Amino acid sequence: MQHWIARSAHWFGLIGALNCTLLSNFDSGACDSDVDCQALGETSTYCEAGRCLEGCRDNHQCFVADSRFPLCNRSLERCVALASPEQECTVSSGYDDASMGEASVDELTILGAFAPTLESSSWLTLQLAALEIRQSPLATSDGLLAPLMLVLCDDAPDQVSVAMTHLVRDLKARAAVASFDDAVRADAIAASNNLAFLLSPDGRVGSPLTELSYHLGGDYSSLVPLYSTLFDSLSRLLPMRSPARPYRAAILIGSEEDDAIARIVREALVLDGLRASTLVDHDRLRSYRLEAEAEARVRAASDLVSFAPDVVFVFTSGVQAGAQREERARVLGTLEEQSAAMPDWSPLYVIGPRRAGDTYVDSLARVNPSFRSRAISVAVGMSDERESAALRTRFATQFPRAAAPQIAWPSPGLYDAFYYLAYAAAAGRERGALGPEQFISGMTKVTDPAGAVVHVGPGSEGLALGGELLRAGKAVDLHGITGSGPFDRGQRLRSGAPAAYCWKEDGSLAPWRPAGGTDAGEACASEFIDERSN
Repeated sequence: MQHWIARSAHWFGLIGALNCTLLSNFDSGACDSDVDCQALGETSTYCEAGRCLEGCRDNHQCFVADSRFPLCNRSLERCVALASPEQECTVSSGYDDASMGEASVDELTILGAFAPTLESSSWLTLQLAALEIRQSPLATSDGLLAPLMLVLCDDAPDQVSVAMTHLVRDLKARAAVASFDDAVRADAIAASNNLAFLLSPDGRVGSPLTELSYHLGGDYSSLVPLYSTLFDSLSRLLPMRSPARPYRAAILIGSEEDDAIARIVREALVLDGLRASTLVDHDRLRSYRLEAEAEARVRAASDLVSFAPDVVFVFTSGVQAGAQREERARVLGTLEEQSAAMPDWSPLYVIGPRRAGDTYVDSLARVNPSFRSRAISVAVGMSDERESAALRTRFATQFPRAAAPQIAWPSPGLYDAFYYLAYAAAAGRERGALGPEQFISGMTKVTDPAGAVVHVGPGSEGLALGGELLRAGKAVDLHGITGSGPFDRGQRLRSGAPAAYCWKEDGSLAPWRPAGGTDAGEACASEFIDERSN
């Protein structure tokens, strides 16, 4: 009997243990609050109708559970961080639980930005634009613009693909602002699935990248008449500068697209009555590719100095956020240092059209009067000086350290691009949805030439007016600092006409005229003026 009792106790003990285990497992899904679910150790669980469910309810639930992962991605069923795991994307304009807590990433307007450093003019310009918009009627009334967040990612070539994946998959970013080298572009495009726009405000042309500063719209031939005018002026001017020998010219490119633009211009080149092919045959015209590698750029600069061209045509793309592009632009600084030590050599420069917003070249023009007198810029569209001055004032007020030379100026092209994105998002959102088609529709609505003129930036003619018009369902003709222009829905771009400009003492641009200087009578690009034409 005792043996039976012992065996019975053993089995009942097992059954009891099993029952306890089963009851414990059954009850583990029960909850009264999100805290009960978080106690289970799951990274993304929440309480719904008394049960713990995998995933997340909203941003507030994620923020309370772990502020490092404040955003709810319902499709991934987890809370996500603003920063990517390996820090390819590191900084944002800030999460605000009060305005963003009830939403998920699907209901936010998250935009990506690629820049080299936290103190780069690119990132600070975008931060300023985001701050102005977040505090405006566009974002704070009637839900026109879903809560806006800007996320910064590293623009280094080996970081772009992973960063873009984080923006698109984890954060469901609607668009990104970037200025990639051609070699990096393919990786960015491959990882930008479902992204409405990948903006490149530096003169990049071609789908699926869309630029919202002025650009050529793919029609490089539109450059020919302008460059022909420049060639005519140079043909009169260069013999006066180099009477002792036949003058020489050099062409600088930095990428395949730079080369495509250069080829169109080279075919139209006529100097001293000779076409490009003849100039090449007589070693009076050389082309140089400024590679990304430092050693290659040093060799190119050394050969350029030895060749001592009288005029340098620069087609290498400008720099908004690309460190490699900035290093290419620094070749011009090297040439200036060398020419200063050679009294018989002071080259003229024709720079553009992809250098728009190149902070290094603008800085060189400000600090080097001799360079400023010998350089002109071919650009598509031009910043309004009054609007540019107002932007610089707001920039300096928000970022006092921006007075430092290495930061110096905000970028009008980037500033405009961000504003166009925000307005398009506000105008295009339909019943909470903001996919690529809604974004494109919104872009069309806010670049309507028949609409009321609204200026980028704050104020009664800017965000206040824009919010009022969009709330009333009216069309808007948004004018950026770099001008305005209708959005081509088919090509997904804005186009403009190229023109020549010269730098004034403060580094800003003024229209160039071949005879008589600028409209304002400034003495910029003075050596480009043919005195015999006056």
